[in-house]
Amino acid sequence: MKANDRKRSIAEQLFINNDESIKNIAETVGVSENTVSTWIKKYDWKTRKLNLDAAPHKIKELLLTELQTVVEGGKPKFNSDDIAKITRALERIDKKVSAQMVITVIKELDEFLLSAEIDNQFLSDSLEIHKQFIHYRINKG
Repeated sequence: MKANDRKRSIAEQLFINNDESIKNIAETVGVSENTVSTWIKKYDWKTRKLNLDAAPHKIKELLLTELQTVVEGGKPKFNSDDIAKITRALERIDKKVSAQMVITVIKELDEFLLSAEIDNQFLSDSLEIHKQFIHYRINKG
């Protein structure tokens, strides 16, 4: 990896995951603020950051922080109806299994089947069914 690519990768992580300012990122990785701004636009880091911030685990983190504020006697930032709606939506999301998780599990199962002493026809049929299921799951969304 080129030095500039490594710097950009570190800058990206600082922007997306650590919520660092452009100035701090530039100082940390040793580039100009203009370079960081260019990277943000060119590689669409703002959209990636928004997607991460909207991820269920980040929303849960915000809800737990809100709960802690209320428990400590602070004033809530959100009304209770909104929190209840968000919590129910997160519970529904938690019950869904992502296509990526399905693929990971099926691949692990296939690796197991390949290493086991199983009839070749059964193995071939199983692998084909697994492939069809993965396509079905991806298309289902």
